[in-house]
Amino acid sequence: MKAHHDIPVSNILRMANILIEIRKNKISSQAQVLAQQLWTDLEKRDTFYESDLNLLSVILYFFPLETIQNITEKILTSLNKYKHYKEIHSTQFSILANLSTIYLYNNRLDDCQRITEMILPLAKQTKRYDKLGFAQVRLGICQGDDALIQKGLQLLELTEETTLLENLKEEVKQHRTSPFSHVSRGISAP
Repeated sequence: MKAHHDIPVSNILRMANILIEIRKNKISSQAQVLAQQLWTDLEKRDTFYESDLNLLSVILYFFPLETIQNITEKILTSLNKYKHYKEIHSTQFSILANLSTIYLYNNRLDDCQRITEMILPLAKQTKRYDKLGFAQVRLGICQGDDALIQKGLQLLELTEETTLLENLKEEVKQHRTSPFSHVSRGISAP
């Protein structure tokens, strides 16, 4: 892999190594090191290409929140360049869901809502009802809208998305304990 054209192959190999490490040992120090190596290459780029976005989707959870906040706009700008390219929809869903999850678990509800609002039209356009249910539940949590949460959960139940349904029910329990609970609405600096 000494030639310049071998860089994409090298990145794929590193991504595969991270995935193998995560599957074997969950989030380990070795996976952290591999993710940092990938990020060192990616952070120098002016724009992210589809393969870069796939890599980022895998390694986002290894970044501190500050890094996520700093690269979110660059990710969104890069995704926007591909909005008419159907083959990237899976990557879009993945990276947007991962970003919204990171923001939710860090109590950055406004950021989570903004990202999740991008999933909703994409899910409708592609008729991905699992993603639509996910987005409805996540938005319901962010907005404190129990009716929207129920709508999303019902959709997932009707489409027999049992694993996602159970995961989101747990998320609702963690982040929306009662109709009157209020979580700090964290907002990233623009």
